[in-house]
Amino acid sequence: MKSKIRNLFIDSNYEFIESTSGDLYFLNNEIQKDAKSFWLVIESEDLNIIDFQSELFDESIKAFNSKDTSKNISLIILKKITSKKDVHDLKSSILHIEEDPFLFKKYVLYYSDEELKQLGEVVNELPLLEFIKTKSTSSECFETYKEDPFAFNWQSLIYRILLKVPFLDLEITSSIGLTPLFNSNQEQISTNSLINENEFYLSFLASNVLEELADLEVLDKLNGQIY
Repeated sequence: MKSKIRNLFIDSNYEFIESTSGDLYFLNNEIQKDAKSFWLVIESEDLNIIDFQSELFDESIKAFNSKDTSKNISLIILKKITSKKDVHDLKSSILHIEEDPFLFKKYVLYYSDEELKQLGEVVNELPLLEFIKTKSTSSECFETYKEDPFAFNWQSLIYRILLKVPFLDLEITSSIGLTPLFNSNQEQISTNSLINENEFYLSFLASNVLEELADLEVLDKLNGQIY
């Protein structure tokens, strides 16, 4: 998964720095003059990031060696899972990490080996960034995702990547046929003062995921476990 995320950063004009703390990236200012964006990407088995985030932060600050880093650095935590039950079990830990306001802006991106395998098969020789931009705005792909956002398939993975790697830009146009998919959530989302279609789209995805998490809680209470 780390290599796929690296490809997304590189193709989005980020420079890569190898570090003992993880993979570091900063936006190439020669291409985007005023942009300040710094990222650390790590793998985690137990999601105990809060316990040692100060060490990660200090190491990252030293590696970037920029006065702008401390206020513009984000952290992506990659977490491998094996079942839907893992998602349910990790939900509180993920929320605890992502809502923590200190040092990093944090994103937890979980994935499964099956999703990675499927994604590798369908991407083929295409650049991953191009594939995600093309497929994520396809109504067929989105409908598959909506059927079960927690299915272990490549569709769920690419939307999860879009939510957790927020600098990725979508090329949404009025002709792609996704507008009807947003109608049920439009009134709720429009109150958030979104400034463009890209934010609207991602907010719809986020609200959909939260709804599905609530559904998983109901299933858990009814059945005693998540299958």
